[in-house]
Amino acid sequence: MTFQALVYAAGVIWIASCAAAFQSFQWSRRRNRPRHVPSLMLSGLSIAGGVMGLTILRVDYSESVNGVVRWHLNSRWFFAVALILGLAAFAHALWRKFGTPPAARPS
Repeated sequence: MTFQALVYAAGVIWIASCAAAFQSFQWSRRRNRPRHVPSLMLSGLSIAGGVMGLTILRVDYSESVNGVVRWHLNSRWFFAVALILGLAAFAHALWRKFGTPPAARPS
C-alpha cells in the first residue's frame, strides 16, 4: 500500500469514528423516542475504529533534512481522540439508558 493510500485510509477511518461518536451522542440525547441500541452500536464502532487506529493502522512519517527533523506525523494521537470520544459516547448512552428514569431527566 502506498503512503498516500495509507493516509487516506487512516483519515477516512478517523473521520468515520468521530462522526459515529457524535451521532451516538445525538441519538442518546433525544427526549422523544431515544435510540439507545443504535447509539450503543455506533459508539462501539467508534471505539473499534479508535482501537484499530492505535494498534493496527498507524501512520508514522517524518521528513528530515541534513539530520534535522522538519516535521513528524504520528496518527496515534488522532485515533486516541476518536477512542476517547467513543468511550464518552458509550458511557453517555449507558447513562441515558440505565442511569436516570425518563421522568427525572431534565427537559
